[in-house]
Amino acid sequence: MGDETFGAAFGRLVKRKRADAKLTQGRLAESVWPNASDAAERRKADISKLETGRVGNPHTTTVQRIAETLGIADAEIDALRRQVSMTPQEQLDAVPTLSRNQLELLASRFELERAFDRSDAQLRDFLEKKAEEYRAYRAQIDALDARLPQVHNLKGAAQEAAARLDF
Repeated sequence: MGDETFGAAFGRLVKRKRADAKLTQGRLAESVWPNASDAAERRKADISKLETGRVGNPHTTTVQRIAETLGIADAEIDALRRQVSMTPQEQLDAVPTLSRNQLELLASRFELERAFDRSDAQLRDFLEKKAEEYRAYRAQIDALDARLPQVHNLKGAAQEAAARLDF
């Protein structure tokens, strides 16, 4: 699970909302920047970069304009900001209370294909399984610390045996 930026999360949300509104990237760019006719292609490219996660931290004004155009509530944007600042464990622990957008965002971090086509129940089930896997993995990592003294003792005994040529 790689680190997620707000720009990548917001870009996925924009892409979904734009598709729901049946807008092209060009039409969205025209709506967001109505006076940018001379730079229409550049603005369309800006939307493309945002949707593909190539904008780590979009400008606040850009976020506001796009959100207003697509009807994205401030609460949704705030929730995205909070989620990307959470640790993986915090995100996985919060699965039962996550919104649809947050479920899709977290599922995408696990590279679940077509997360947007799955029901909330399917996403929650998938993510609960990932949470179990994550906890088991963390437990294995934590268990290594308990074994370090044993490994150290075995290494010492093996070194003494090698010094005596007693293999």
